[in-house]
Amino acid sequence: MSPSPAPPAPMPPWVVMTDAAGIVLRATPDLWRRLGRAPAGGREQLADIVAALAPATHVRSMPMADGTISHVIQEASPGETAWGSATRKALAQALARENRLLRETLDAVDGSISVHDGQMRYLLANRGYHERYPHLPPEHESVGRHFSDTLRLSAAAGAYVDPRALTDPEAYIAERVAEMLSPENRVSNVFMASTGRWSQMRMRWTPSGNRVILHVDITDEKRLEEELLRNQRTRTVGRIAAGVAHHFNNMLAVVCTNIELLLHIPNLQGRAKRLAARALDGAEQGSRVTQQLLTFAQGDFARPRRIDANRLLESIAALLEGMLGSRATLAMRLDGEHLPVSVDPDGLETAIINLVLNAREAIVARLGAQSGARDPLPGQIEICTALQRRDDRLFRVVSVADDGEGMPPEVAAEAFEPFFTTRTASAASGLGLAQVHGFATAAGGFVTLRSTQGQGTVVDILLPVVDENTSETEGKT
Repeated sequence: MSPSPAPPAPMPPWVVMTDAAGIVLRATPDLWRRLGRAPAGGREQLADIVAALAPATHVRSMPMADGTISHVIQEASPGETAWGSATRKALAQALARENRLLRETLDAVDGSISVHDGQMRYLLANRGYHERYPHLPPEHESVGRHFSDTLRLSAAAGAYVDPRALTDPEAYIAERVAEMLSPENRVSNVFMASTGRWSQMRMRWTPSGNRVILHVDITDEKRLEEELLRNQRTRTVGRIAAGVAHHFNNMLAVVCTNIELLLHIPNLQGRAKRLAARALDGAEQGSRVTQQLLTFAQGDFARPRRIDANRLLESIAALLEGMLGSRATLAMRLDGEHLPVSVDPDGLETAIINLVLNAREAIVARLGAQSGARDPLPGQIEICTALQRRDDRLFRVVSVADDGEGMPPEVAAEAFEPFFTTRTASAASGLGLAQVHGFATAAGGFVTLRSTQGQGTVVDILLPVVDENTSETEGKT
């Protein structure tokens, strides 16, 4: 009886060192001889090596203190049973299903998620990340790329509002990388200049030493917060201003009355009478400003009724044209829809007049800056209406656009603040846009402003439509 053959000797294991992204750093030389090829110069993936070995290859991995991972690879012996290969195939299929589930879950998150290793090299990200940063390369080109390279691409694309990203990009990048490598879990708000959106960035370390970064869009929350702060400031200023304006208006009434009595003195002639007339004119102008202040402070928009905004605009078109003079022309582009809004007609009319006056002044300023040019063309003011749906609500949008001097960002940010003005105190009260904002807010709507220095300004008043199914209004103007 011949002896049974000895079982085949197990294949010797190989050791492979990779970074957290699975890129091979070094490996046992016998492994390359087993594969029949030379190493690919740092571009080899552990997954490609395992796929090239026998189906029943076993891999044991252990994270190292320096952030690398040690993998011990054991290829199956020639005598391994078919059952072992089938088991390995089933495990591989289960792992593939789990990976697909993980990817689908990450892509379904309403925000951007990216994962970097302990040295801030890119591992993976969800679809929201690549939609947020369309200027970055796709995932298969990003794996292993250092976070500093991502920052350089974003700075070059103008994605950051921080001026240091342009003036000293390397210092900015070094600071951001140090921030990401700090041991704390952090939460901060970030503004993306390229999209005009705010997001909250939440950074967490995983137990294995990876850095997970989540961006959640908070633009709507920021706008509500800014609106709340503005309303609080407006109410505070309004309470103070109401008392001051009331007393000042009483004093002006005494001044106006006495000047009128002086003007009726029979022997008041010549220069004295002219000076008294000027004084009366100035006092009456001051009285109008204090009345405007009282209107703003008291929120005097409490007489709403259903009106057709298009017809109101048509009714004041001649008045608006008469206010412009030869420096500007007025064009109206009304959408023809007649869905009603519930507002105070006088408040809407005052808001439009304020916007047109502001637009006229912006055009005059631009033309003044071009005084050296021969016969500069008059400016253009457009009043447009449209319907716009936001958050399942239908709004009537009334836009006033001009091609005046425009505003720098720091001025546009404060344009609706009470008493804020770039003109001299004698030329403006700083209440025009504050009144527009107060009117729109009282009507349940809001105001937006878009302005580019040297190119003009667009102000949109959005007023909620009362009844989408009604084409005629009650109380037409």
